[in-house]
Amino acid sequence: MQLFFYILKYRKIHPPNTENNDWNTPRVDVLIKVDRWVPEMLSDEHERQRVEISKILLHRCQQEGYETVDGGPGGDYRARNKLLENLITGDETLLHLSTPGTKRDSMTWKHPSSPAIKKFKVQQPATK
Repeated sequence: MQLFFYILKYRKIHPPNTENNDWNTPRVDVLIKVDRWVPEMLSDEHERQRVEISKILLHRCQQEGYETVDGGPGGDYRARNKLLENLITGDETLLHLSTPGTKRDSMTWKHPSSPAIKKFKVQQPATK
């Protein structure tokens, strides 16, 4: 199992220009939709993978144990785990700062007969 999730963004092929069709160019019925990835909108499979990854990391952390580190001239000793120091975590309040450059960059084509895109309303927190 991979430890990280990758968000694969792909672009679909744009249909031919439907405004100036020649008599032999077929008309393509597509709608343009904007897709945005929201971390709270996860499938059941993604949630299950996140739980499994958390269990694996907790098990590794318990196996490696903690070591005592001299805190410096103040004589403050503390316990640390190298695995925990190497993990990269993110704060959800900063995710909205990395949205796509423009709305046009995140647009995709959708056929009218395909199912509707699942909506999820997110209230963006204040920037930090």
